[in-house]
Formats: sequence, structure tokens, C-alpha cells
Amino acid sequence: MNKNVSVGFYYLNLTITATSPDLPEGTIEDFIPFFVDAMNNLSNQTLVERRIEYPNKNKTLWMDSFEALDNRNYNIIFKSLKYNYRRNVRNNSTMDNLGILKGEFDGDEERTHLCIRHNKGCNTFLCMFEKNYNGIGISQIVNYLYHKMKNFADISNHEYRYSFSSDFIPDEGFLAKLNIAKKFTLLKLTVERNSLDDKYLQFADRDDMSEYVDIIFKRKGRKSPYISKDAIKRYYNLIDNNENEVKRLCVKSGGDTILDTEQLKKKEKIIVETTSDTNEVDSADFFQKAQQLLEQLKLE
Repeated sequence: MNKNVSVGFYYLNLTITATSPDLPEGTIEDFIPFFVDAMNNLSNQTLVERRIEYPNKNKTLWMDSFEALDNRNYNIIFKSLKYNYRRNVRNNSTMDNLGILKGEFDGDEERTHLCIRHNKGCNTFLCMFEKNYNGIGISQIVNYLYHKMKNFADISNHEYRYSFSSDFIPDEGFLAKLNIAKKFTLLKLTVERNSLDDKYLQFADRDDMSEYVDIIFKRKGRKSPYISKDAIKRYYNLIDNNENEVKRLCVKSGGDTILDTEQLKKKEKIIVETTSDTNEVDSADFFQKAQQLLEQLKLE
């Protein structure tokens, strides 16, 4: 069987920090061999060593495989599980109640595929990211890579430390559209609820409530000034920032949504074969189709 798989596109911005002020400024050319060595070292570790837990989300994440292709292209599979989520299981044909089949720390294993490439001469990396609702987000992967690269740099006495930050690649210019539009009456932000410290969220840490919360800013009144473009730009710059966890921004004029970052993110779909037992994406077919798409798009 085949499945339509959505993929998103991000820039991974590399930050290089020297361990001594006497060292020359680090470069991407220093990073490339380090990154390959760090990922290969990680691949040889046990699952327990590879994993990182996110207790506030009841999730565990680990890198499952790493493949270095030619011309600085890398295929990576991450796996994750969400535990402490148990329900009665029923057979759909007979409607028989099979009971609770999972233990407290059991979870369904999910795969998320990632393609990273570096075009020589560029200061950023291009990332194609599989959109898997039950998997993990780009911010968790960036966080994971930071910790695992730091661990490898520490044990290998590497002279530099590295970290990524992510920026989604827009399909069209959000800021260009913002500069054309006028009279903004409402600004809505979608953020992770765990990033907020608010008494009204004390009952929200439940499985039946979304992990995301909408914050809405309205114009004070009909005679007050409209929401400024400067304020919208400042919030826009927080999107995909791993500290602020702003995931989406919508702007309205009157009752109409005129700008929505979710619609402006560059997205594509690829048709991928699935596995026969779990109906998951077949990894080999995904990477073949993904690399073909990257060649067609010629993103930099």
C-alpha cells in the first residue's frame, strides 16, 4: 500500500562556540567531520544510552539510524514513544473489550524521518522533516542533537561546541504580505502549554486536552489604534524558537484571517510505500523519494 506523507522544510542554523578564547573562530568545515563522527558514535550506543526523556510530555526520544550519503547529505531516523497513555482496547470487528494492554511505561513506537543536507558555501543546513502527528517535532530533534553533540564533544575533548536552531522555510513571504496589509484587529499565537506558567492551566495537564494553547491579543476598542506591525514582527521572530515554543501566528483584519504562518510554511507531499505489519512509512522508499524531491526543488 501507499501513503501520502507531508514533509516540511527548515533551515538549521549552526552556532559554534570555542572552548578557549585563544582558538580561531570555528567554521562549518570544522563541524562536518565532527557531526559525522558524533552521529556514528551515537549509532553504536545502546538504546538506553541513546535515549532522552521528556517527562513533562511523557515522551522518550532516540536516534534509530544515521546514514551519511555523498555531497553532505544525511538520512536520519528518529524514534519516540509516548508512555503513560492507557485506554481500554476493543476489537473493531467484534467490539469485544480486550482490557488495558499497556503498562504505565509502555508506549507505541513512532518513526520520524529527517533529511539534512549542506550546500557548500552556505552558512545553514537544509532540513526536510516528515510530518508525523504521533511522532516528534523539530524543536525536540534540535534539542536532542544539542545534548548528544555536547556529550560527544566532552568525551572527545573537542575544541568547539555546537548547537542548532531552526527556522521554517516559508512558501511565500510572510513579512512581505505583512508590509502590504493594514488595520490588524487580532493577533493569535499558538504555544505549547508547558511553556506557560498560568494558574488557569493547572487542570490542563490531561490526555483529553491539547498540548497547545491559543493566546489571543485583540485591539483595545473600536476607537483605539490598530495592532502594530512591529508587535506582529516581534512575535513572528519567536516562531520555532526552542525557548519560547511559539508554533503558529495568525493575524486578522476585521473577521477575516489575512495571514497564517501555518499556511505560509513550505510543505510538500510524497507518495511512499508502507510496511505490511504496522502500515508505517517504509524508510528506504521514503528516503529515496525525499532525496529526489530535494533535487527537484533545488532549495538552498
